[in-house]
Amino acid sequence: MEGGGMHIHTHGIKGDPVIVILHPMGITGEKMYEIVGSRFGGKYFFITPDMGGHGSEKRKFRSARAEAAALHSYLRQKDLTQILLLYGASLGCAVSLHLLQYDDLRIEHIYLDGAPVARLSALMCSILHLCWSGSRI
Repeated sequence: MEGGGMHIHTHGIKGDPVIVILHPMGITGEKMYEIVGSRFGGKYFFITPDMGGHGSEKRKFRSARAEAAALHSYLRQKDLTQILLLYGASLGCAVSLHLLQYDDLRIEHIYLDGAPVARLSALMCSILHLCWSGSRI
């Protein structure tokens, strides 16, 4: 489903409480639903967009602000401005913070998760270790 220039995946029945799940870099909205959304009990309407450069989204990623604007446009267009939970992981956290700036969205709860959602491969761990082993933060 296209909305606001963003490819949107939905699960559940419109009219049920809305949960928005925003993925980190390198994972799609659909995969985030499988990892996080599918574990919720009860009846909810899940919105899991593919941000620029991910999944079915054709646009390139420009900024968290631009992704928030595209999602905001979709939410207004579909009259989905009452949000029970806004969940953002990593990159999704930055987009979530920009969504909070829209006064017409009513977000009851927000959960920002900075930890990686996917397990890193041994190769990726080695690369990260090499990059950070001599660094001081």
